[in-house]
Amino acid sequence: MTATNATATIVNEFIEQIDTEKEYELNELKQMLTDIYKAKTAPNKEAKQPKKSKKNLQSTNNENKSEETDESDNDKPKKRGRPVKGPKLDKNGNEKAKREPSAYNKYVKERISALKIETPETSAKELMLTAASEWKQLSKEDQEKYK
Repeated sequence: MTATNATATIVNEFIEQIDTEKEYELNELKQMLTDIYKAKTAPNKEAKQPKKSKKNLQSTNNENKSEETDESDNDKPKKRGRPVKGPKLDKNGNEKAKREPSAYNKYVKERISALKIETPETSAKELMLTAASEWKQLSKEDQEKYK
């Protein structure tokens, strides 16, 4: 079967399955098209696994979730987001110490917390802009206090 012919058969079967009286959600249409595509491109796999209804899918998902919680290893990274990384090491294999915050970082942290108390309705962006402009206006002696 050529690519054009396969596409045509998939589209034709999709059109046959659509009920024109019903209004579909995007996810429903995607799922229908995916099922048809899988059935046409890999007929052997589809024959081995019967189609699952939504209820069956939900029950198997719940079973999978309970199995995952039984194997609660804190060392394993979570499925979503970035994987958990170990500590950074130096050339000798020792754990690197975190760098101390700069004077600017210390000042901004302190000043933003004070500004939040004074004016709790201001946005984080405005607080940062205020703290940064105040840092610029500080004399070198005052900036040295935060080192």
